[in-house]
Amino acid sequence: MLKQRKSTICFILFLSIFFICLMGNFTFSSEASEQLIPQIRSNLNSKKIYTKKKQLKLTLQYAAEQDVIRYTLDGSQPKKTSLIYRAPVKLKKTTVVKACVYRGKKRCSKVYRWKIHIKRPWKITQYADRSGSQAMFYTLCSPTGGLIVVDGGTVGNAAYVRKIIKEKGGVVDAWFLTHPHADHIGAFNQIYPDPQGITIKKIYDTPIDYQYYDTLDQSWDEIGVYANYLNLIKGDHRVHHLNKGDQITVGSLTIKVLNSYNDEVKQLTKDICNDASLVLKFSNAKEHMIFCGDAHSKSIAKYLKKTWKKELKTTYVQTGHHGNNSFPFFLYRYMKPEAAFLDAPQWLIDGEQYSAKELLSRFHEKKVTTYDYRTAPNEITLK
Repeated sequence: MLKQRKSTICFILFLSIFFICLMGNFTFSSEASEQLIPQIRSNLNSKKIYTKKKQLKLTLQYAAEQDVIRYTLDGSQPKKTSLIYRAPVKLKKTTVVKACVYRGKKRCSKVYRWKIHIKRPWKITQYADRSGSQAMFYTLCSPTGGLIVVDGGTVGNAAYVRKIIKEKGGVVDAWFLTHPHADHIGAFNQIYPDPQGITIKKIYDTPIDYQYYDTLDQSWDEIGVYANYLNLIKGDHRVHHLNKGDQITVGSLTIKVLNSYNDEVKQLTKDICNDASLVLKFSNAKEHMIFCGDAHSKSIAKYLKKTWKKELKTTYVQTGHHGNNSFPFFLYRYMKPEAAFLDAPQWLIDGEQYSAKELLSRFHEKKVTTYDYRTAPNEITLK
């Protein structure tokens, strides 16, 4: 009986030692395999947004010297023919980096991916119309040469718009037309058929139904300007009709459409050309600017506030309808801008029959900086 107990104890001890050794071997094997799997580390973080003016350099680190890191900067999978990492890589814009380790012609690591978000400050400039009219013409310029144009003003402003665009490189990445009134698209209608060396990559507008508009237009609408525009752009693949909620990316900017022509707007206003203006929110890493075009009615203000709520918060705002008979002030108060732009010349501000000066006064009461045509061109930086 005693011998049997001893043999049982010995057997149990044997099994215990066996399993300890076995687990030890597996642990060792796991650690060893971990050491054999190459790991790449980056000095830049996908979760961070880089906004500093100095140029970013991507550094990849890898322990083993006998292998190489191959990488791509366009989001494609690295191959045996991809670039070999030898020194820090300069990045100028938001970039998807993919990298892996190669041992000879064979990949011996997983593919690592980083999306490096780079959002540099953009310069936004408001210009007065050379005709002396109320109008609307803005440029947004990136530090890497990107150019966005918003509207352009009257026919009489066309030569000035050409000059500004050519000074900024002659290539328009995106041209936004808030609505088809003559003081907003007149210059565009002149430049489009006769670009004289200017390149326009994309055009964005509000898709107002001409037939419906024709049943409501007033003499000041000059609907013929819109008819001319539609005829000019017919069949052009560069033209995109924007809808509420659409989102576009140009360089480091994200542009969200807060208002456009649709059935909801038709039910809220009879001033369809103005109130169906594109309302656009341009967002960079830290700051935003909302362009209201000529939207101005109280019903549209309520609609925007109800629809977008906190998304209406902004750093800067271009006030609707040149600041004259503009949105009720409750909408601007809700937006909480640091600065407001009025596309208004001296006569529109001083004239007793106009309300622009009252809007200026309300902004000043709230300590909001204001800009208008009296000091144009006016420039701010969107960080």
